[in-house]
Amino acid sequence: IAERNSPVLLRPANPCPLLLVTGTDETDEFKDQTIEMYNSWKRKHNCTEVLKIPDKSHYSILDAVVETGSSLQSAIFHLMNI
Repeated sequence: IAERNSPVLLRPANPCPLLLVTGTDETDEFKDQTIEMYNSWKRKHNCTEVLKIPDKSHYSILDAVVETGSSLQSAIFHLMNI
């Protein structure tokens, strides 16, 4: 069941860009999962990229969304054409 529901194995439903974000302070497993997702989706969907946020983990990465001028905030604004 887990494999069937894995987002790694899904097919893109539309051509919307996919931005995978991970913090540099994540565990190796989180980082490996991000790269696995990227490698799988890049073959299916050419508008896929990874963004690594310095000094963040999954506990703190949302802080970068509201940090003025952060690379994550900039990437989100770019996706929104702002």
